[in-house]
Amino acid sequence: MNQIIEVAGQIHQRHWKMTGNASHGTKLAQQVNREWQEALRRNDSGINIRFEVQISASLKQRIDIVDDDDHTAYELKVSPNNGHFEFYKDIFKILIYNKNNEHKLKRLVFITPLAASEKLKRGLGKESVDVVKEYGIAVKIVGI
Repeated sequence: MNQIIEVAGQIHQRHWKMTGNASHGTKLAQQVNREWQEALRRNDSGINIRFEVQISASLKQRIDIVDDDDHTAYELKVSPNNGHFEFYKDIFKILIYNKNNEHKLKRLVFITPLAASEKLKRGLGKESVDVVKEYGIAVKIVGI
């Protein structure tokens, strides 16, 4: 797990810059996510992970990375903007994945810039983490 987070942090630090241009920001975010996944694909560490895992046959939503050995989903939110929207969506993606798959996920690791992670650890974000535990899913919010 630590390796997946460390690689995300390294690539995020190398490429991410806040920009006033939404189109440029989207392209940067896609580049960071793509390079994160490519770096992990190239790494021969024996981690049993899948990339861009579809949550159900009828929905086009995907989970960035799934570690099948640890039953853990990893989602990377590159920009600090509106991280809470992505966070709540990702929680629902895990619930829907579990509803539609025999191999259940037990954890969600939500990786986001430090400022966004700190906000999510309070208020509704914290309450959401507590509620999802009742569904057998542990959520970890990681700031990079």
